[in-house]
Amino acid sequence: MKLSHVKNSSSLQIRNSNSQGDPNISARKNEIIRCTELLLEAIGSGDFESFTRLCDSSLTSFDPEALGNLVEGLEYHKFYFDNILGKNEDFRTTNINIINPLVHLLGEDSAAIAYIRLTQCVDKTFLPKTTSKILWYI
Repeated sequence: MKLSHVKNSSSLQIRNSNSQGDPNISARKNEIIRCTELLLEAIGSGDFESFTRLCDSSLTSFDPEALGNLVEGLEYHKFYFDNILGKNEDFRTTNINIINPLVHLLGEDSAAIAYIRLTQCVDKTFLPKTTSKILWYI
């Protein structure tokens, strides 16, 4: 499956291996991938309201900026939404690829997704910037 969306000069693509088996399981896994896509779109556009709708208020993360420390809650992330995300004109074009998403259904209302997030952007000096990571639980 390959999805492309253009929003504020950025696009999002998902590359996924073919799903086999129960169509209900495939639909649930695709829903998790779609939620991940929506989350990345919210981050890329600096839409904190959508981000908070998609995340639990007590979410935890190990972000590079936290220097290996576990951070909890939305306030940590709000700083980046308020000051950086969606506001950095140096990165006019960004391309986000979700590569090889692997969804594990843990129960009726929980799942885990692991994938490579490849973020490509070119700054005003035309130097490429690239990052990748991600594993999260729903």
